[in-house]
Amino acid sequence: MMGNENQEGLDKKLSGKNKAKENAYETAKAGGKHYGFLQNYQERPIEELQRGVSSIKKQIADHYAKIKNPQEHIKNFEHLDQRRQKYLLESKWSSDIKRLNEQLEILEMIILLGL
Repeated sequence: MMGNENQEGLDKKLSGKNKAKENAYETAKAGGKHYGFLQNYQERPIEELQRGVSSIKKQIADHYAKIKNPQEHIKNFEHLDQRRQKYLLESKWSSDIKRLNEQLEILEMIILLGL
């Protein structure tokens, strides 16, 4: 399980104040990362976009919960190989959170701009 110091560092790294999130929409618009995601969602009705925002926020919260207490989410987590535990805690779930935050920013910009 992660200590408070590690959790705070992860929170800062994955918060809305990182360059990747700030530029996710512009990057996608320019044909970069998440271009397909942007193309897929920009013509959808506002209600569907709002449901997408809610869904992504829930997924982000679920991933933070997994990092905070992996034993509640993975059966026998403590018996996994330590390398697997470290991968899940420090790489997999945090990169999922980063991707979800980028997608969230794209959906929010589509809503804001009324695309």
